[in-house]
Amino acid sequence: MSQDVQIEHAHVVGSSMGGMIAQRMAIERDLVWASRRYADVGALRELAAAGYDRAYYPAGIPRQLGAMVLAGSRAADLAKLQVPTLVIHGLDDTLIAPSGGERTAELIPGAQLMLVPDMGHDRPRQLWDDLVTAITNHRPARN
Repeated sequence: MSQDVQIEHAHVVGSSMGGMIAQRMAIERDLVWASRRYADVGALRELAAAGYDRAYYPAGIPRQLGAMVLAGSRAADLAKLQVPTLVIHGLDDTLIAPSGGERTAELIPGAQLMLVPDMGHDRPRQLWDDLVTAITNHRPARN
């Protein structure tokens, strides 16, 4: 049973399968997406580190891959989005090639693309400041 939580504005950030989930949320929900800045960048960093430490579960990999395959293509729906979007993709990603991030940015009208050198499918701690800054400073190309 879903419940409306009465959130007027949201800034959704997802990586890997979480990025697919964020895309699905944008497609299926009539939300107003907006953010000005994170209230507490230090707390965001701690949350990201705790999430990484908590999420190491090798048996989940085949489940995630199965869910992604069964979800099917989002291409047609992404092309209809009117949501300020920043696509961040690692140039060294060997799980999802950078062309996947490029394609996502091409499909979403007005999306901005940030290709990150020295980043694979993970988000190394050394890049957290750059990633948080890019997300925090993201401004849509359109009004």
